[in-house]
Amino acid sequence: MKHDFTTRILYLVVGLLLLLMLIPSASASQEIANLEGSEVGSAGATVYTQPDNKGKAYDNLPAGTSVRMLDVNTDGSWLLIEYYGPGTTQLRSAYIKSTDIIKSGSLTPSPKQDSTEGNIGFVLCESLSIRERPEFQAPIVATMMYQSTLTILGESDSWYHIRYAGMERTVEGWIRSEYVIKNPQYYIARGETPAYSHNAPNAKRVGLIDTGAQLVIIDEIEGYYIVSLRGASAFIKK
Repeated sequence: MKHDFTTRILYLVVGLLLLLMLIPSASASQEIANLEGSEVGSAGATVYTQPDNKGKAYDNLPAGTSVRMLDVNTDGSWLLIEYYGPGTTQLRSAYIKSTDIIKSGSLTPSPKQDSTEGNIGFVLCESLSIRERPEFQAPIVATMMYQSTLTILGESDSWYHIRYAGMERTVEGWIRSEYVIKNPQYYIARGETPAYSHNAPNAKRVGLIDTGAQLVIIDEIEGYYIVSLRGASAFIKK
């Protein structure tokens, strides 16, 4: 009996030691802020198109900006967040350093499905249907308008599997990839800037861009940026 009692005590001690060893493995990424109530810290923050310092700056968020957490990378250093763009009612998504967020809640990182997952998409056309499956005949679950931003979860042929946070609800589904630009870069107008129909000295003007306006860059050729303008494309001199 004494031997059995000693063995049980030994098993109990070993079990407690194993439990204590497992506790630290709940990584810092599981202590990251989640859902409503989180906000940008007192110093403000820049958000990016990718979860690293190589990503393009997307927005500068002032202190106190409310954000909603969507995902976190494996070491907890970067968060994918949703927020309303500064001075707009447009819901956007981008990456932010976890140290720039005031925490509230927890979020466990999701396993990556492929190299496409976690990228930001920007809708280039006037409207774009989200479907249940990557098929033209599949039912439509929601519709996004021009300039909507979304999170790309995966890819199949010419379809993106996406998550879109609308004003009323968040949906997941499939969209055609040719109507979306992934991880967009932006042209910021430093003054009133004319936009042209094509890249030639005698090209017609199709618009005048206001100072401070941000336009998604679709492509660039010698001397010009090709930008997204009101659901179409236009040329701006570099």
